[in-house]
Amino acid sequence: MSETVRQVSIDPITRLEGHGRIELFLNENGGLDDAFFQIPELRGFESFCLGRQGEDMPQITERICGVCPEAHHFASTKALDACYGATPPPRAKKLRELLYNAYTFSDHLLHFYYLGGPDFLVGPYAPPQERNILGVVGKVGLELGSEVIKHRGFGQRIIEIVGGRPIHPVSGIPGGQSKGITEEERAEIESMAASAVEFAQATLGSSRARCSRTRPSNGSSPKHRSRYQPTTWAWSTTTDRSTTTTATSASSVRMDPNTPKSPPTVCCP
Repeated sequence: MSETVRQVSIDPITRLEGHGRIELFLNENGGLDDAFFQIPELRGFESFCLGRQGEDMPQITERICGVCPEAHHFASTKALDACYGATPPPRAKKLRELLYNAYTFSDHLLHFYYLGGPDFLVGPYAPPQERNILGVVGKVGLELGSEVIKHRGFGQRIIEIVGGRPIHPVSGIPGGQSKGITEEERAEIESMAASAVEFAQATLGSSRARCSRTRPSNGSSPKHRSRYQPTTWAWSTTTDRSTTTTATSASSVRMDPNTPKSPPTVCCP
């Protein structure tokens, strides 16, 4: 690595749960010499879980994240299944899968419209203060915006019915589930799930249409699968590696004003 390189600091990283930063070191030709992903926070779960009852783990470890607690809840629950040698009966397995599918839908919706979506739908060059769910609503319209919020609620409602709470479920126990669902709840879930599938299909259709409008004119597909392929990036944050890092937000990393701001190529996966 050359002694003097350009350093780019992205701090904090946005569009994710938790805290992080990225340090990039560029060589004289603008190529990447080194990169570091840093998590400057101490959670401490490994320590304060010591000595606790195993049955407490599904309710403790899910507090690792407020976005994906269901994944941590069932990871601990399945670990308890293995510890006890207890195989959940078919009905309990179906309830777990139902809850997890509701989480998967809700989580993907959260990312597409709330977290990653603003950069895709509103645009990577839009002002940072507009790249949020309100900016998405302004871009797609109030009708679709209300559908986004409604179906996010549907996912959380199904999690609440099956898991006992809309966030941080409490239903997973060794060898099964602590609660079932009534016929009225089953009918409610079926209605919300049908609407969620329809909404997901409409979202995919809209995304494909947007992608098709930005494909190369010769109809060929890009070789790689990145949704964002900026053409020429010229970073204005330039320091010697031994100096203090310049802190900038991931949503407002500065570019050289002489760099052409042509829209990035957007492609389907």
